[in-house]
Amino acid sequence: MGYGKLAKGISEQQVKRKLREVMPSMKRKRSFKGSSPSVFIGSSSYPKVNTGILSPQHPGDPSLLDSPKNWYQKDYNVEKIASLRTSLVNSKKKIEVEETGNFLTNTREVAMARKPVEVEIELSKRPGSSISGGRAKPVSAS
Repeated sequence: MGYGKLAKGISEQQVKRKLREVMPSMKRKRSFKGSSPSVFIGSSSYPKVNTGILSPQHPGDPSLLDSPKNWYQKDYNVEKIASLRTSLVNSKKKIEVEETGNFLTNTREVAMARKPVEVEIELSKRPGSSISGGRAKPVSAS
């Protein structure tokens, strides 16, 4: 989904190019274990939406990966924030908004948790290196 010109006249392509520069090198693995800081719920093609648990690729403090308040307090620059966000893998699955099941139950639990939740993610294939951004916080591979 294109947004044309973003803040300060920067094009979406310029933003994605910059994100690729700061994106951590990814090990193309299918299993991820660690603390998930948040979830992703898409809105395009509603009522069938992409839903996923965001999983860190590297050890570290998962609470920093989804904490704009802390980023501001620590005076992180855009490159640092983009690097943090693009280190997350989105274990996305397309679901109907009225659907129920284990994946949705687990996603809700992660979303409602006060602190990052320990998760084990097994993807059906290795993640790609696409970057979503636009007006939302950037997220890495899915």
